[in-house]
Amino acid sequence: MIEIQRYAGQEANVNSYLLSDAENVIVIDLLRNSNEAVALADHVEGTGKKLASIFISHGHPDHYIGLGVFRRRFPDAPVRVASTDIR
Repeated sequence: MIEIQRYAGQEANVNSYLLSDAENVIVIDLLRNSNEAVALADHVEGTGKKLASIFISHGHPDHYIGLGVFRRRFPDAPVRVASTDIR
């Protein structure tokens, strides 16, 4: 069974979403600033699950600013994007 969790950011009502099963988690969008991304990364680590993938839904900065934090914390997690325009 897949669990879906909304992770609410503090700045400008930006959210991330976590999709997880018993072993893995996928994070969709990475919040508006690095401090919030650090808190989200801490939350993901606290699940004890493997970060299987990072998905960026679209090219607005509030969805990818936290990517640097996640790349440092989870260097093996692949990054997926909704379209090539985001790259």
